[in-house]
This record gives sequence, C-alpha cells and structure tokens, in this order.
Amino acid sequence: MSDRMALGLISPKTYPVTIAGFMSGTSLDGVDVAVITTDGEKVLAWGEALTLPYPKDFQNRLRGILGKEVITPEIVAVTRELMDYHISAYHALTHRKDIDMLAIHGHSIFHEPRGDFPRTWQICDPEYVQESIKKPILFDFRSNDIINGGEGAPLVPIFHLALAKNHLKAEKPLAFLNIGGVSNMTFIPSNNPSDMLAGDMGPGNALVNDYMVSNVGKLYDDGGAMALSGKIDHTRVHQWLKHPYFARAFPKSLDRDTFKNTLFDVQSLSAEDAVATLSELTVRAIADYLPGEVKSLILCGGGRKNAYFTKRLCEILPCIVMDSDVLDLKGDMLEAQAFAFLGARCYFGLPTSFPRTTGVAFPTVGGRLTLYHNEYV
Repeated sequence: MSDRMALGLISPKTYPVTIAGFMSGTSLDGVDVAVITTDGEKVLAWGEALTLPYPKDFQNRLRGILGKEVITPEIVAVTRELMDYHISAYHALTHRKDIDMLAIHGHSIFHEPRGDFPRTWQICDPEYVQESIKKPILFDFRSNDIINGGEGAPLVPIFHLALAKNHLKAEKPLAFLNIGGVSNMTFIPSNNPSDMLAGDMGPGNALVNDYMVSNVGKLYDDGGAMALSGKIDHTRVHQWLKHPYFARAFPKSLDRDTFKNTLFDVQSLSAEDAVATLSELTVRAIADYLPGEVKSLILCGGGRKNAYFTKRLCEILPCIVMDSDVLDLKGDMLEAQAFAFLGARCYFGLPTSFPRTTGVAFPTVGGRLTLYHNEYV
C-alpha cells in the first residue's frame, strides 16, 4: 500500500481520478468547468471543457456582494444561484459516467489574509450541488493555507509546474501570467516545487471591466480596442504604482477591489483615456515586478485576448511573450483545470501550496471533501 493510500484519503477504486474542476473568477464573466484525469502529479488525459457565461443581471448581483464579510440572506440567495450555474455548466459539459468527483473553487467575495484576523471567503454550497450531481465534492481550497500562515493565493502554481515539467517545451526560467480580474504569476526556474515563486501582480481585468459597466454600458473592453484608442495619463499611473502593495515582496495576494479607488481618479477623463490609463496600470504592475530572469512568459486567462495588454507587454518586456494557446493549452480553461488538479492533490494528500507560492509555513494540503453517501470510505 502506498503512503498516500495509507492516509485513508484515497479509495482502491480511483487512483488516478477523473475530476471536473470549476472556477468562477474575479472577472465575473462566467463559470468555467473542465475535466482532467490525473494522479496528482501530472495530467494523464485532457477532457472536455466549457464556459457558461453569467447574464448581466447576475453579474450585477454578484458584484453587489463583493467585499461583504458577514453572511446575509442576499449572499445565501446569490450563492444558490451561483451553484445553479455550476450545475448547469456541468450538465451542459458532459454526460460521462466515469467522473469520480468535482472540485469547486466557489467565488471569492472577500480576501484579507494579513492583519489581526486573516480570512478569505469563497461562497460555495457543495451539499446543494450534490442534490443534483451525485458525486463527492472538494471545496474550500484556501482556508487551510491561511490557517498555516499563508496568503491563501495563488494556488495554481503547482499545476503550472506540472505543465512545465510534463507538457511544455519552453525555455526556463519561465513564468505563467494569468490575467483574470487580478493578475497573478508563477515563476518557475526549475522542476523543484520549493524553487517556485508566485503572487498576485496587481489588477488584471477587474478595474477596466468595472469602469466599462459603470460608464460605457458594456461588460468589458472587447479586444482592448478602447484602451488602444485612448491616451494614457502617466501621472496617474505613476501615482497608483506608489501603492504599498507593490513594495511588498512575493509571495503576496490581493483582494479584487484593493485598487477600486482608481475608478474615482479617472472620472474626469474621457472614456477612452480612462480605459487606457487603467489598462496601463495592469501592464506596469506586471512589467515592473516580473522577475528579471524570465526567458519565456506564458499568458493565460481572459486578459490574454486584450490586444492592449499583449502589445504593451511585448514592447516593454525583454523575454518571449506567448499565448498559452500556441502551446496547445486551453488558456481560458487553465484555472478550471488547475482546480481539478488541486482537488486530486487534496484527495491524495499531496500539498497544494508552498512557502514561496503563498508564504505558508510549510507545504500544505488545502481543500475539504464532502462525500456522497460515504461512497469513498
């Protein structure tokens, strides 16, 4: 019997596992679901994947509870509606009978891992999902990291390392850059997990998306077209980059709304100039603080489709900048695939975060398992 089997976390039936991972990101655009087969060390098979977009009215309800710290009837209602979208996404994705379990990240509405009362909150209701999808569910991936002194984010680096070791031909040192609502990076100088460095870089799409919703009546700057047509207010960008977050060393993490005051600072600008200026903050936060040794930068997340971001990063950075899609990775689905991978690692008792990726005191297993009719005990 293997050491992991001895932990009692794994059944003789499922090693490896086929698992569906879900991610509802800080961009608020929808829920991603992706299926992989994995032993927790590498991906053995890639399954189907899709995004179920959120309608605008639900995006507004979800946006309305961001930053809340105490449960309310409104949060309960939004959580149930969020889970309904997860259930719909799963049933739209697959009718496979071989999926062993689900890994659900939930949606982050509050994240403050520092100070006297470190905490993070991802709204999720696994028992409600199980009423429709009769599978064991892994959830609550961040809390144990914070309990053990970490930032609770980012958690994707160990998946990035698995990709770099087993699925990519890109020169090291390399970095993955995910531009979602927040931008985060994983720096990979070698195949050793203890050498990885990770953290949130700064705002990603969130500021631009929020400005577009409030001032333009659109959900996002499609392809970066508005930013490309505007003029940057460099004085404002320079002032924003004095925020104390940027002076902190990695690993570190952000709440989605840490920089929301910038939205007030651009109200006197034209829409084009405001979006260009907010977009430049995203770019400079990445370019100014990316480790200088990076030779290959792999772009993931919805922000990689923003031509302003990609154009400026290629202009500023000395390394090769490439879309994850050209490496035969599904750039829109990497986080959903990552949480499927993390779910498997949790299930097998393998660490999901490390001192140099979240600041946790020691390699830590994150996540909790909700069994279905004790199927796996």
